[in-house]
Amino acid sequence: MLGAIEVLVFTVLSVFLVSNPPSGNTLDAFTPAAWGARGGISGVLVGAVIGVLFFNGFESAVLLAEESKNSRKIIQPVLLIAVVLTGGVFILASYAGLAGFGFDSSSYLADTSGSPWFTLGARAWGVAGKYIVQLVVLNSLIANCLAGFTALSRVAFAMGRAGALPKVFGRVHRRFRTPTLALFLGGLVAIGIALWSHMVYGDPPKSFLLLLDTAAYCVIVNFAAVSLAVPFFFLRQRRSEFRALPHLVVPALAVLLLVAVLGAQFVTATTPEQYPGLLPQYLGTIIVGGWLTLGIVWVLALRAWRPAALEAGERTYVETA
Repeated sequence: MLGAIEVLVFTVLSVFLVSNPPSGNTLDAFTPAAWGARGGISGVLVGAVIGVLFFNGFESAVLLAEESKNSRKIIQPVLLIAVVLTGGVFILASYAGLAGFGFDSSSYLADTSGSPWFTLGARAWGVAGKYIVQLVVLNSLIANCLAGFTALSRVAFAMGRAGALPKVFGRVHRRFRTPTLALFLGGLVAIGIALWSHMVYGDPPKSFLLLLDTAAYCVIVNFAAVSLAVPFFFLRQRRSEFRALPHLVVPALAVLLLVAVLGAQFVTATTPEQYPGLLPQYLGTIIVGGWLTLGIVWVLALRAWRPAALEAGERTYVETA
């Protein structure tokens, strides 16, 4: 419900901005020729890291399959609808943001209101519009945290039940039937990361850049790994269903795009001025690389000493007949 409120408000605001643009509407905004003043293709790739991070989350619906009736009929359509609608809202809002400032204007670069969308809200609906957008952003943060903790707790619970984590993670609250330990520890870790990033790197946006890059790199590596696994899975497990376009070409294109977005963060991204400590691109890479290495070591250890846990994990989200 929180997410629906957010999408509704930004969709209505975007439609209003597109309907009342100061310099008219143009399809040139969707062509590379119009991107030069905003960093060109390299600028788009650098900014895409935020898009990848914000787009992440649709796959979390799978984690609720175990608690849903007729999950195969419900979850799969929900995933597709979420991807299509989210992509549509992002495209509309991105275009509306440009249209609201004017396609020939660079005033958004000098905007100091905290977010260009605060200014656009005020332009569309007066002073009340600014506060409406601010409230929607706060609402979005709450919804994001709730969704993240839901996903975290379900994954930790499934791993604890399978034996990939200590069995205590596989227990639920006697009354509420929720994986309490995973939620509690996840909250402590999140608070610790927030406090650490602020103490070391100061106020946003410096501390935010580190968190953004680290989280986005995790998402990029995750999506790329899943895309790489698609052709191998179908060739090994479901060869009769293998199709070149959806199971080879599309995953390959996805990997290439994700690699391009990741590489742009090191090649063309602007270096933050007076950044305390290691730059967020590099520190984020070290953190993600260390976490990935730890995960690989843990999988190898389970394979050697507790193979049943891996076998149980493979069946976690498989619907049996």
